[in-house]
Amino acid sequence: MRRVSGLRWTVSVWLSRCRNVATYAVALPFVYRNWWAVPLPKLGRSVTLELRNGAKYLVRAGTTDLAAINEAAILNPYLKSPHIVLLPDATVIDVGAHVGDFTIQVARKCPRGRVVAVEPIMANVRMIEA
Repeated sequence: MRRVSGLRWTVSVWLSRCRNVATYAVALPFVYRNWWAVPLPKLGRSVTLELRNGAKYLVRAGTTDLAAINEAAILNPYLKSPHIVLLPDATVIDVGAHVGDFTIQVARKCPRGRVVAVEPIMANVRMIEA
């Protein structure tokens, strides 16, 4: 395995971040109803973001909430695989539910099912409940 130089690694990471920012910027108006509010948590203001599918997420300022929700809503790494099939009455256990990004997504896909969210941090539990 070839070792990558420090500068080359730094440039690679920077380009990857630029690609993610561009992907998110293009997708925001198509994913969020109130897409204009997405930058507010980075500016120190908590906000409720509403997806076009009706799901709502409370995003706290100064946390990683926005990154987790953007990943789940825009990149959708959990459910975009054609190999994952969720039936409307499925039972899903989300261990490490954080702020409910995956929990809410699955609950909407399984309206007659049951979703169990396990989250040890009470502040995050309150976010899921909200």
